[in-house]
Amino acid sequence: MQQKNKLGIGFLISSFINIVLALIVAFGISIFSQTILIVLALLTMINAAYLLYKAFYIFREERI
Repeated sequence: MQQKNKLGIGFLISSFINIVLALIVAFGISIFSQTILIVLALLTMINAAYLLYKAFYIFREERI
């Protein structure tokens, strides 16, 4: 019996995007302007909130 992948491809894509955004923010401090970095940091935080929501949703679904 094959186990269904509950994370889905959206979770993997979102995780990859979050890693890339975090690296751009971390290493782009001297390259980009402060406004662009603030926007990128906000996008990273929103994406991280989505990942947390998805993880808690799956955890709650597993407990039921």
